[in-house]
Amino acid sequence: MNVTPDTLLVLPLDAVVIPDDRLREVDPDRAEAMAISMRERGQITPIEVEKEGEIYKVVAGAHRVVAMRAAGFDKIAATVFEGSPDERRLREIDENLYRKELTPYDEAAFLAERLDIFRKLHGTLSKGRPKKSGASSHRFLFYAEVEGRFGLSVDKVKKSLARFEAFTPGQRAILRDFAATLSGAEIDALKRLPLHERDIAIGRLIHTPAREVLGEFRAAAAGAADAKTPLDRLKSAFIHLSAADQRAFLAWAKKATG
Repeated sequence: MNVTPDTLLVLPLDAVVIPDDRLREVDPDRAEAMAISMRERGQITPIEVEKEGEIYKVVAGAHRVVAMRAAGFDKIAATVFEGSPDERRLREIDENLYRKELTPYDEAAFLAERLDIFRKLHGTLSKGRPKKSGASSHRFLFYAEVEGRFGLSVDKVKKSLARFEAFTPGQRAILRDFAATLSGAEIDALKRLPLHERDIAIGRLIHTPAREVLGEFRAAAAGAADAKTPLDRLKSAFIHLSAADQRAFLAWAKKATG
């Protein structure tokens, strides 16, 4: 069979693979809800795949794949995606932005990745909005394109990009794991912390809800502002040290007081 991008295939689910490098992991709860619907109505929308040897890598529709498996199906309808790696990534990003089910952090991460790909495909980012009449270069203005496709205002996109760019790669890796529990306001509060304090606060998210972590830092900052004695200021500073620095300080203090 001559397979083209428009060809509808029926693939064995065992041959369909979800790549490890996807920007967003499958949400088990959402997949299970989809599986309940699929048991009653079957699959409505085909997934998109890229053929690689004997397997088919998912480009768009990872939740549908997991849901079909959970619903007990052994085959799935799919169409073939053909394009460059950047175009494939763009398709994954756009599917998620269209569905408007992203957390504030995920939205920021997807828009930042989309901006990187936009620059690769279309050159330097232009500012402003397209002119009513003018050169075709205005056709690919990033903000206007995102606003037109997804209904996201320029201010909202800029705010999301600022949220993502404020964090280091290591901080982003942790934030991604807790994206579902972080509100936009909490991300912004973390972003406003000095870099050293931000490292400590984000590291603590592993064991403590963001609301409590930020509350402690706000209380410590207020305490530092009100501190009247050197001891008060020292206590406030100690709270903001990393665990390793706290141990080093205590060892120094023990040695110093002999």
